[in-house]
This record gives sequence, C-alpha cells and structure tokens, in this order.
Amino acid sequence: MDEKIIKIDSFFDYTKAEITKIALEAEGIDCFLSGENFVATYWLYANADGGIKLYIKESDKQKALEILKSINRCENADTDQSYDLKCPKCNGTDIDYEKYSRWAFFFSMVLLRLPITFLRRKYKCSACGHKWKEEEEKK
Repeated sequence: MDEKIIKIDSFFDYTKAEITKIALEAEGIDCFLSGENFVATYWLYANADGGIKLYIKESDKQKALEILKSINRCENADTDQSYDLKCPKCNGTDIDYEKYSRWAFFFSMVLLRLPITFLRRKYKCSACGHKWKEEEEKK
C-alpha cells in the first residue's frame, strides 16, 4: 500500500527551500519540492500560490520536524550576533519591515485608480509570524 504524502513546510525563497530539501535527503528522508518554477517565474504571485512546498512521507514526519527545528536553531545561532533587531517573541532575526499598508494601496488602485498609501511601520517575524510596531521594538 502506498504511503500518504504530506506537506511539511513552505518557503518563499528558493535557496532556503533547496537547502532544507538537501538537509532532509542527507538524513535519508525522501522529499520533493513543488511550486519552485511558479515562484521563480511569477514571484509576485508567490503568496497567492502558497510559495514553494516541501513534501515528505507521513512516516518520516517526526524525524523531519526534528531536523527542521535544528536547521532553524542553527540559522538563528549564526545570525544572532550580527543583527540588532530581533523578534520580541522568538528572538528570530528573519524580519520584514512593512512601511506602507498593502491593503490600502490595493483597494485605492482598484476603486480610485490612484495609489493612496497609509503609513503602517510594522515589523513581521518570518519565523513565528509575530507583528509589532517600532515603539514596541525599542522597549
């Protein structure tokens, strides 16, 4: 009987996806990536498609999760000293800065055909998804 295939993670950066795939294969876990060509070709639509997806066998889930956690710990350990800005929730350093509201821009373009932007000034941690403003980061 064939084993069930499950999605273990998704990425918006091809390099991170490939490094993770190589790390899993080095530990003997069969895996494959899906959507990498779409993200590379239509990178503006990567969020709509869900990015690059990493699939494994369901029986390898526990071992793969342990490897993914160790990879994330290693990435954070390497970069902790080089960045002043860290996520207040998980101490991650993979942080995005959003200066303007994307929704306000999108709806103003659709409704008025004129881009209207509102300042947002928020940080977002890519690892845990936590969002905070600049004032919270300085505390």
